[in-house]
Amino acid sequence: MASLGGKAKKLIPGHSGGRILSREEGLLWDCVLPMNDTPNLALPYIFAAQAQKHVTHNEAIRALDCLVQLAVISVTLTTPPATPAEGDRYIVPSAASGDWSDQTNKIAAYQDGAWAFYAPKDGWRAWVTSANVLVIFAAGAWTALPSGGGGGGGVSDHGLLTGLSDDDHPQYHTDARGDARYMPIDPQTVSINATADTTNRLAVASPASLFNHDGNGHQVKVNKNAAGDTASFLFQNGFSGRAEIGLAGDDDFHFKVSADGAAWHEGIKIDRATGRVNFPNTGSFASYRNRVVNPCGAITQAGLASTTDGNYTGFDQWAALTQSSAVTPSQLVDVSNDIATMMRMTQTNAAPQRMGWLQPLEASVVRDLRGKAVALQFAARMSTAATLRYAIVEWTGTADNLVLDVVNDWTDASFTPGHFFKSSNIKIAASGSKALGANTLTTIDLAGEISSSMNNLMLFVWTDSAQAQDAALDLGNVWFGAGAAAPAVFEPPAPDDDLSKCLRYLWSFVATSILRLLPGAAVSTTAAQFFMQLPAQMCKTPSVTKIGSWTLVNGSNPDIDSISLAYGGTWVVLTASATGLVQNTFAQLRAGGVGATLVFSAQL
Repeated sequence: MASLGGKAKKLIPGHSGGRILSREEGLLWDCVLPMNDTPNLALPYIFAAQAQKHVTHNEAIRALDCLVQLAVISVTLTTPPATPAEGDRYIVPSAASGDWSDQTNKIAAYQDGAWAFYAPKDGWRAWVTSANVLVIFAAGAWTALPSGGGGGGGVSDHGLLTGLSDDDHPQYHTDARGDARYMPIDPQTVSINATADTTNRLAVASPASLFNHDGNGHQVKVNKNAAGDTASFLFQNGFSGRAEIGLAGDDDFHFKVSADGAAWHEGIKIDRATGRVNFPNTGSFASYRNRVVNPCGAITQAGLASTTDGNYTGFDQWAALTQSSAVTPSQLVDVSNDIATMMRMTQTNAAPQRMGWLQPLEASVVRDLRGKAVALQFAARMSTAATLRYAIVEWTGTADNLVLDVVNDWTDASFTPGHFFKSSNIKIAASGSKALGANTLTTIDLAGEISSSMNNLMLFVWTDSAQAQDAALDLGNVWFGAGAAAPAVFEPPAPDDDLSKCLRYLWSFVATSILRLLPGAAVSTTAAQFFMQLPAQMCKTPSVTKIGSWTLVNGSNPDIDSISLAYGGTWVVLTASATGLVQNTFAQLRAGGVGATLVFSAQL
């Protein structure tokens, strides 16, 4: 006999050629007996006249305690637990270590402070409590016992049935045959008509998947480890990502799309703290606001006439830039189902020249775009096949005191300040080009980012090459605003809204009859003053220009020589200069004929 200290291994009778290693009351018994034990569980018999009968009896009791109603904690644990409880049982997997080494597939039971190992026989079953699965030992391996019909399932050799081989029935799953339907115990991956891997540990190939309720509601939970991780649903085409929704890299809710699975564009982002909805590529709902004035060319308060380089065209807030000579603007109507009006610029000079449209944007309209992504979209058409160029130009000089003629050299192919563009107070936020077919309406998009030094912006669209006489450049449906992309559908402004924006920069007071009068007073023999309210507050102090004949009803009713104003909000004081007035008497300002106009201009 020898003392057995600490944890010891015990081999059960019948599994070591009849050699009994038994621990009883701290003593190790070692003797060799004939194979007189039970044939199934290898429980030792008590021999006649055997000494220490209780030792043999207790060994049998321990084996029964372990094997009857067998339930194990795990079948995947490879290292014995540090502090097992008395009676804990495990099935030892391959490559186990420590006290479990070289005990693959055996049942390890922690009994009397030591590990005892029981070698299974075919047909032994065990319930795995950690996986809630019933396993069976067969052909040298433990496998999950599939549920089947007719009384609790089981593994049946359906190869014995006429016309069916073993592989013909989904209930017959064995590891040994490499059946793709076989599910290992405590699986690390699960495949259903598909092949799982270490990343996609559950793989399902089927026409549909159903997650049904169990009497009430049903939730699908996708959990992540940390805020910087991702918990999302990814939609793919040919295993290349096309759309993703979920918590992508933070705890806000994201909607993203991709054309190729590599470059992603975020369409919607919902703030986790406030629920505020943002549209990163198109801005918020408020950012759908189009910053362009007169985007369709519907408003022509000043009238359309031949225009030279750097001057307004008659389309409110749209100027012409030309390489050498004047161009002629005209308005197109009913262009297409989506385009009610367009602006046309015709090259009327005999010599070819480049030409383009430009709109300056007021500082108060665009200052909030500093440091942000912006998008420009417009519809364009050329009468001949040609390349069109376009740019978002920043003005970094004094706000609202910009220079419209931004071109330095029309022939320079480097579209940067100091080359094609002038260098003073100019930055280029974005530029691009597009080859247009003749008479083909084309929608063009451009995205950029505005610097923090921007005070004003200018939108510029021009012909890349010199155009022959009578060549025409059409422009309409212009949208510019916050976000990396314009709205999917252009929404033209309501007529009243369109005009209201234009009135901030220009107002034409047109006489509809010769009785169009303004009351006032002669403040001297050469000047009379009149109060007049403008329809809108203008962006800066306007200038006033008279077109046609205007007279003063006072004294000899002289024609007006000139007119000026003092500005205060929506009110102006007009001073009309003439001769032969009677000082300190009533006077009236009267149109000399239908169509006589006073033009109030605060254009940038």
